[in-house]
Amino acid sequence: MFKVDLKNVNFGDNRGGSIGDNFTVYNGRNELSELSQLLSQIQSVIAQANITAKQREDADRYITIIKEEAQQGNPRKKFIENACNGLKKIVSSQGFWNLVDRISSHFL
Repeated sequence: MFKVDLKNVNFGDNRGGSIGDNFTVYNGRNELSELSQLLSQIQSVIAQANITAKQREDADRYITIIKEEAQQGNPRKKFIENACNGLKKIVSSQGFWNLVDRISSHFL
């Protein structure tokens, strides 16, 4: 299992990874590639967090909502905003919140 220490998570502007064959390009760059990387970091943090099974289930649901909305031609911003707010309630860490805020900034 891959371990992530929040002190060592890179919050820079790295691009890489993939969310599958479907992607949308905004502002001349592959936003879903960066989004995929951010979601992977969030999943790693959640995997290590001391949270309940219900919270893990909720986190997975929020991540799924974000992924599904991101793949649509016209993502519903309110769905993404609600999912991001839900994620922030699960892990109370500024580093985690920074990751979630970067996801929000792609859509809002």
